[in-house]
Amino acid sequence: MGIWTAFRDQEPQPEDLRAVVWNAFGAPLTSAEAMPDAALSYVYRVSLAGEPHQAIVKWQHHVGRSAAEARQLEELRKYAAVRVPEVYLCDPEREVLVIEHLPGVRAIDVGPPNMSAAEQLADDIVSTLLVWHAVKNPAGFGPLDGPYYGRWVDYYQERVVAYHGEICRESSPELLLSEYAREVADRSLAQMGEILAGAHREPVLVHSDYHLANLLMDPKTHRLTGVIDPLDSEWADPELDLIHWEWPWGDKHHLLTLYQQRVALPEGFPLRYAFYQFWYAMQNLARLPWHDPQEDHRLAEALDQAIRDLL
Repeated sequence: MGIWTAFRDQEPQPEDLRAVVWNAFGAPLTSAEAMPDAALSYVYRVSLAGEPHQAIVKWQHHVGRSAAEARQLEELRKYAAVRVPEVYLCDPEREVLVIEHLPGVRAIDVGPPNMSAAEQLADDIVSTLLVWHAVKNPAGFGPLDGPYYGRWVDYYQERVVAYHGEICRESSPELLLSEYAREVADRSLAQMGEILAGAHREPVLVHSDYHLANLLMDPKTHRLTGVIDPLDSEWADPELDLIHWEWPWGDKHHLLTLYQQRVALPEGFPLRYAFYQFWYAMQNLARLPWHDPQEDHRLAEALDQAIRDLL
């Protein structure tokens, strides 16, 4: 899944929301609350007079995103150890998605009250991900419905090449990287085959944006209750799901440590980890476009050092 096409830059009007809710449920909208921190869509928590009483409406910014996210949620729900939102309505023409409103709070918003609760939450997070990573696709790597590739590097390279072309376009000065970050991008793309040589050989189901802002927990028990907002759920290297794991209550690499206690990662993981983190930032720059030049520099330095030390 490469570059997305810009689609909508104006918020939907109240009459738009009323029409979508009526189409989804045959019931009138009673209230709508805009949700924060939604970079890829306008998101509203809506209330209605009848069942299910509450739902989430996502008005996507990019062409094709409503159908893509609906398909990803469908596949993730098949195998999920916790709740994943049901899709009530997908309207690709208007790029609108109406999905189930799950109970709970984002794990990033309410910290566990003590070490025991934190450890239980961390174990839930790792265990939930491992259930998806146990689902394999013998047909190969690629989007959920294909086309499939026999080698991970062949599939992922197409994406990285697309991002590279976008971030280096001279016609878009706002996308331009620093000279150093661009040099690291050029060099890491050229060495991609070597960097990913030791990657996982079996394609597994990934969420692709698995971090605390997309994980819901019960605020009383601090147990994980749901997972939302996949980005590029697909058949991929499971390590793509490990690059967003910053644990805010102690050692920031705690989740990654727990994962590695249960799964032996192939040789060369630190290099791939730096590579995936850097190119995830480049993905955001190419798609949104959005980036933090200081963070770009930090990630470029980390990848540069990993290449020098480990390749």
